[in-house]
Amino acid sequence: EPTGKDSYQATQTGIGKGQQDLRDIPQSITVVTERLIDDRNLDTLKQALHSTAGISFLAAEGGEEDIRLRGFSLATTGDIFVDGLRDPAFYDRDTFNNDRIEVLRGSASMLFGRGSTGGAVNQASKQPLLLNQNEVSMAYGSDGYIRLTGDFNVRTGEDAAFRLNVMRNTSEGEGNQKLDKYGIAPSFRWGIGTADEFALGLYLLDNRNGIHYGIPWLQRSAGGVERGLIEGIPARNYYGMASDYNAGSATYGSFSHTHRFIGGGELKTTLRQGDYDRDQRASAVRFYTNDNPANGPVVAAPTAGT
Repeated sequence: EPTGKDSYQATQTGIGKGQQDLRDIPQSITVVTERLIDDRNLDTLKQALHSTAGISFLAAEGGEEDIRLRGFSLATTGDIFVDGLRDPAFYDRDTFNNDRIEVLRGSASMLFGRGSTGGAVNQASKQPLLLNQNEVSMAYGSDGYIRLTGDFNVRTGEDAAFRLNVMRNTSEGEGNQKLDKYGIAPSFRWGIGTADEFALGLYLLDNRNGIHYGIPWLQRSAGGVERGLIEGIPARNYYGMASDYNAGSATYGSFSHTHRFIGGGELKTTLRQGDYDRDQRASAVRFYTNDNPANGPVVAAPTAGT
């Protein structure tokens, strides 16, 4: 089966409790492969999910990624996973260490126990492979946008390999255009393809990004009646304070053991310990309150919030 950047299409998934053929799961599944992620420069989980059907997003003032699948929130029900384990924390998820992103539609409880009616999203991490390959990529754009990623895989033995993924991303824009984040994900796997396979990995993602707490979307007439959207406001405009920020980090280590039985079937045991931090300051943008039409479209000054 072609994997990684060799194919846009996947035939197997690990979104269940083990590796399965997609055709054997009686629910609709969409797999966003590593090749598709790289070809479309999908930097975050949110960007990757924009290309899948049934996904929508709320305004998410406050920095949360309120992802909705078939109308049901995944964030509030804990239906976002990393390698089959729940990843319920609020932080800006990056794709630098994703081998694929799997979207399961239908009741998540069918495979994961407690969950939403909408489905589940699983982020499959890149795993060490029995080959030597290295890749470095760079992207740049307006507002000082620069993104550097590195993917280094080294075969260390007959059935062992080490892999390191790194990322650095900055941008000097305003509000949610401002980025300052880095990530590192080393992993080591041994016993690859044997009856007993082990894997040890560490993941660190640190965000010091800007935050867009929304734009003023209502204006009022002299009588105080709401008239609707304010015209002429570009979507990239930022309404907030220079001190606003959205800082967060995710750090976790994972250890797994897979035992393969003679004649088929396997038993996988995974242990994960993690620490998640979140800190933010956001301006609460108020409605347009100028009652004198002659003054033009004046936006009320934002107030600082926490």
